[in-house]
Amino acid sequence: MVGPRARTPLAGRGRAGCAVEARAAEEADQLLTQAAQQANAIEERSRQEFAWRRRQMRHEQDLLTRRKQAMLSQLTSLSALAVETAESLPEVPELDLDDHFTEPEQPPASEPEGSAADQLSPSSPAYTSA
Repeated sequence: MVGPRARTPLAGRGRAGCAVEARAAEEADQLLTQAAQQANAIEERSRQEFAWRRRQMRHEQDLLTRRKQAMLSQLTSLSALAVETAESLPEVPELDLDDHFTEPEQPPASEPEGSAADQLSPSSPAYTSA
């Protein structure tokens, strides 16, 4: 807290000048006291918020650590299950699939005479209505 301001009497101003100076000094002291109280309140609020945020971060870090451990445990179990499954599968002989498949037949390069386009000409009986 800020102490009272040093007061010096106004030389030659009389009582009125001293009263004004005293009031001004009191107001200045009050303003300084209020400012110091506000600064203390802001500082305390900042400390509390910092402590709260630190607790929140620790809590979140703990949750993430637990999730990480759970995932690692699941991966370990899954890996063991994969090994067990691979070991329990029966041996299957390899198949040579090249002998069973042949090249598919290629369609002819040109249309034969009597194609569908030739069969449905305007003069054909199927094209005209009876």
